[in-house]
Amino acid sequence: MKSLLLISGLSLGLLTFIACGTGSKAPEGSTGGGVDDGAPDNGSGVGGANEVTAEEFVNSDKMNTADNIYSIMTFSPVMGSNPLPSMNMFMGPMGTLSAKSMDGSRWTCSGNSSGNLEDKDGDYIPVDGLFEFDCNMASSQWNASWQGTINVKDDDDNDKKSGWDSCTGTINNDTCSREPIVMTVQSNMGNFRLDRIFDFDLDKQAAYVFNTFFYQWKGYQDNDLKVSVTVNGDGLSFDEEDDGDDEIFDNGTWNGSVSVTVTDHQNSESGTCNVNFDNLHVSEECDGADSGAFEITCDCPQGSQVTLSLLRINFTRCGSGSVYMQDCDGYTQNISF
Repeated sequence: MKSLLLISGLSLGLLTFIACGTGSKAPEGSTGGGVDDGAPDNGSGVGGANEVTAEEFVNSDKMNTADNIYSIMTFSPVMGSNPLPSMNMFMGPMGTLSAKSMDGSRWTCSGNSSGNLEDKDGDYIPVDGLFEFDCNMASSQWNASWQGTINVKDDDDNDKKSGWDSCTGTINNDTCSREPIVMTVQSNMGNFRLDRIFDFDLDKQAAYVFNTFFYQWKGYQDNDLKVSVTVNGDGLSFDEEDDGDDEIFDNGTWNGSVSVTVTDHQNSESGTCNVNFDNLHVSEECDGADSGAFEITCDCPQGSQVTLSLLRINFTRCGSGSVYMQDCDGYTQNISF
């Protein structure tokens, strides 16, 4: 895993830093700002009444749902203790469509929205919308592009907090084609590409339940696949607290599990970790978890540099708790924070 993290940091981290400068994503609840000149829209430059444009969806918090969930999984109070690659290595370009680069350049985009774009409840999720976008940014030292297609469907367009389906590619008969969003950077330091796929089906029941939760990242350098991360949810749910606002994932409790497979293709090393959410309560006031726990168990495959077999973080209150770690040789450690 050490070599994997090094590759991630050097290649994909470099891509993020070059392309966006800040390497940050739009926070939950933020629209992420607008896009200068040529922003993606419905083809006319102005969305119709109660319709969603490509720009609005790409810059909405709905675009970043899985980013935020993955950020929870990669959080650890103890520096270096989490075996999962951190979000900012992979996801910096996403949600920062309006970000300036280091030299002040901006994304220039064209796009198209089609399908039933009606959005009566104003949640940036249309009845059944297909968003296509093609963005470019350039400086004297590099050129970057970002393009893809996203299909989004609202379960109930009269309920701002209903569930929805979201997919890179197209949805046919409840099946996502899983076509990647592609970002490329050509620079004097090399050529980089980041492919991103997401496919999730979120239903509002007694709690929010992910019937499908699939996420995948692939990082390339000079056309060689270097690293990939594949995430699959199993019984992942969020029991929201009624706090009177329109956001979904700011106050409530996570349960369920997610498997994460990380592959270092250059060294033919691969490992799988399972992340289990055990009544993990998050709150807007805490800006994170304040009770419950999550646990990461890894398979320690022979020949791999994955060195951690178990990481459990228990939260007793906001910013406080304990960490239990066990490495692949059976050595254990307890840390309070």
